[in-house]
This record gives sequence, C-alpha cells and structure tokens, in this order.
Amino acid sequence: MAKEADIQRITKRYVQRLARSITVNKAILTGSWATGKYLEDSDVDLIIVSDDFSEVPIAERLSYLQKNWRNRIPLEAFGYTVEEFRRLRQSSTYVKAAVRNGLVLVESGSGHTKRGVFGTARGIGPFTKHDEMKGHD
Repeated sequence: MAKEADIQRITKRYVQRLARSITVNKAILTGSWATGKYLEDSDVDLIIVSDDFSEVPIAERLSYLQKNWRNRIPLEAFGYTVEEFRRLRQSSTYVKAAVRNGLVLVESGSGHTKRGVFGTARGIGPFTKHDEMKGHD
C-alpha cells in the first residue's frame, strides 16, 4: 500500500508532467490522501486549476487529466479555470472542503503553456452553471 509521502511524490511528478503542456496555476491534493484518512483502496483526488481549460469542455478535461496519469492507484481529477475555481470556492462544498483540507502541491503558474494541447477550439460556449460538476456541489 502506498504511503502519504509516496502519494505526494507521485502527484507532484504528475503535476510536473502536466506543466509541460499546460500552465498549472494551482494543484490541490484533496480527499482522504490529503487528510490522512485513506484506506488501502482509496483513490487520489486532485483539483487542477489552469486557464488553458477555458475552451475545453468538462468531459475533455477529465479525459486529458486521466490520460496523463501513470499509476495503478485510481485518479479522480477535476480541471477548472481560475475563474471557475474562484466561483466554485463560494458555491461547491467539494471545492470548499478541498481549499480547507487539501494539500496545495503547486500554486501560481509554475508551468509552461503550450497552446493547442487540446486540439483546435470547437466553438463551445463559455462555462455555464449547467456545466458545474454535478454531484460535487
């Protein structure tokens, strides 16, 4: 079974890999691994904040974050823009708990941006209230 120090090392390495293709403004380890209440089968919960997600639909963000995870431990990661994260800090109990109890792995744009990592823009409109993470508010 992995230990807290292992998970922190694994997640920091993961965020560094992400930062090769997107600007990571903030990365927060949340849930049981952040609070020390993990079990043998606990997944890794992460919030990744990047304005590079601004033209990317939620489902594609989740797919991108999963694709870049290279570990057998299950990952549940959510990607938000800076503005989405700011709004969700006020309205989402999941994000509020992450801010209160989570472990900040990265803060304030320490990665390099490489535009086009998600392909061309698809004409998707702006993030709406309907798009907020269902089940996490």
